[in-house]
Amino acid sequence: MPGSKRSPKAHPRSARPTNRRRRGRTTRTHKPRAAPVRSALDTLTHELVTLKRDVAKNLHAMGVRLTRIKEEALWEHGGYTGFDDYLERGVELGRTTAYELIRISRSFAEPVAAKHGYDKLRAAMTWMATAPREEQTGDVFSSPIKLRDDAGRFETKPMRDASATEIREATEILRDARLGSARITKDVKDRLRHLETQLPEAPRGTQSGQRIRLRRGRDGKIAVTFQAIPLDALREFISALQRFEK
Repeated sequence: MPGSKRSPKAHPRSARPTNRRRRGRTTRTHKPRAAPVRSALDTLTHELVTLKRDVAKNLHAMGVRLTRIKEEALWEHGGYTGFDDYLERGVELGRTTAYELIRISRSFAEPVAAKHGYDKLRAAMTWMATAPREEQTGDVFSSPIKLRDDAGRFETKPMRDASATEIREATEILRDARLGSARITKDVKDRLRHLETQLPEAPRGTQSGQRIRLRRGRDGKIAVTFQAIPLDALREFISALQRFEK
């Protein structure tokens, strides 16, 4: 009605000012954003320190937490200069181990990681990075890997049934295959196989796969490497090499 006074319109609840008077001072009703972030870092750090007491049992869980701290840069809120600094001072964890735990958590489900263990998982990840895609199945531990039997013949077995040492041996076979056979004649291969039978016996527990391997250098040259030669049988080893050259 003309001349009548309207009462002031109330603010909708969602539009009310966020500042309030308290004891003569204006304060914000929301909390600073940094506080929960720092709290998240403290919580994850505490969990990592606890999980670290049994790394073998907690591979996946540690990797998940490390991944979050790294990807969300939570280490910044603890005053660290970088993720590596956080690893060293915050949780006292080696850089190599930490990054391998991150890779494990990204590559395998938690039940798989718990079943196979650290050493075998590491060997499997190296094999995955080396093997052609067509040789890998959806479940990597169902993938057939190629090994040599005692007679030097190739055989295959599912990765889940192989030891970490056998998986590493299969990886070496894949790498050796990349050398190609164009520059290595059949005669040389046969002589190298014979030379391997003439080597002094390897000390127990020192041999992993073939004792003679061929590797191509960055300059394209092929090198021959030997493993598990007993220190007290070097004369016998040298004699075997001399016979090979004749």
